[in-house]
Amino acid sequence: MKESRYRLSHDVKPQPKLRGEGNGKSKLTDAEVKVIIARYNKGGVTQAYLAKHFNISQQAISRIIRNQAWKR
Repeated sequence: MKESRYRLSHDVKPQPKLRGEGNGKSKLTDAEVKVIIARYNKGGVTQAYLAKHFNISQQAISRIIRNQAWKR
């Protein structure tokens, strides 16, 4: 409760969530995400293969493909 009062009284605005390359912890570039989506949609490649190739988890690949991460 104190935090919200502090924000109101001091006009502190919450920072927007940084997405994609703007996030300092990002492991992928926008170009790499486009490649992941294109290769998966083309077929013949698994999420596990893409995860190993790009050194990220299969869950991360799944979220990219389902548009839950790296919103386009």
